[in-house]
Amino acid sequence: KKLTTLTVSFVIFVIAALTIAAAVSFAQFILFRREIARQQKAEATLHKQSLNIEIASRFSNSMQAAKSRMESYAIIKSYGQAILEGANCTIYIYNNSRDQLVKVTGWGIIDETPFDEYFSPDDCWALRRGRSYSGDAVKGQINCQHHHGGSLNGYVCIPISAAGLTSGSLYIYLSNPEDN
Repeated sequence: KKLTTLTVSFVIFVIAALTIAAAVSFAQFILFRREIARQQKAEATLHKQSLNIEIASRFSNSMQAAKSRMESYAIIKSYGQAILEGANCTIYIYNNSRDQLVKVTGWGIIDETPFDEYFSPDDCWALRRGRSYSGDAVKGQINCQHHHGGSLNGYVCIPISAAGLTSGSLYIYLSNPEDN
């Protein structure tokens, strides 16, 4: 009887040990898969950052080689589409008398984007405040006067400045309210 009790105890011990080993192996498998997924995500992020640095370098080189304003606007549009992929954007630059901002280029769904060909600097909260301004469906939010997309469509206006002088504005418009 003692032998049978020992045998049964041994079998129970072996089954328990195998169950614990299987649970530990399964946990290691899950942790290993998570680590692989984390590493793949980190590699994808690094790859995207590397591409962004390459795009920024090419953009900078192209802008330095531009021979005219019109050529620089075409370069901005080309690289803007790559950098702000999927965005509806318009760039406005001050006219010579600095009393109006004039649309010089844009990309995205321009035909459906409610933008003005020109507007007064006082019509843009970003230019008035000297920093980016985002308009959206927040109750009480005051939209820029040049924004005609309605209160459900978000947008961002970003002043374009160099050497302490504001030369224009980048207007990013979200045509789909769910993009907010």
